[in-house]
Amino acid sequence: MIWRFDVGARRTENNGRPPKIAQDILNSTVDIVTPALPSVPALPADEALALVSSPGSVFVDPRDGAEQAKNGRVPGANASSRGTLAFHIDPESPACNPAFNRDKIYVFYCASGGRSDGARTLAIDKDIPRL
Repeated sequence: MIWRFDVGARRTENNGRPPKIAQDILNSTVDIVTPALPSVPALPADEALALVSSPGSVFVDPRDGAEQAKNGRVPGANASSRGTLAFHIDPESPACNPAFNRDKIYVFYCASGGRSDGARTLAIDKDIPRL
């Protein structure tokens, strides 16, 4: 099962989207993360934090290292930035992280929900069964 939680507020202007810019983009970030939203329940922060000490859950922080250093991260969470997550999940990758052993519930989190949504979508694409 995949869980996600948002610790920050979502954008409210322009129906939740930033102002449009003059360029053609094949797949916007909204297009990338939206397909997985109905299949993945959002988890309020207090419920997610109750899972921190559970041996059956793994917290994954997809923010970059600078943001993690500045703002901290959930104790025991695995740091796996959005750019390296695919390598950490893939058991064939030399950078595979054994924390992604597919036998746990994965909780992705970030400041606003965008990176955790993207990380969750990637994990779904990689057939991680319990997010």
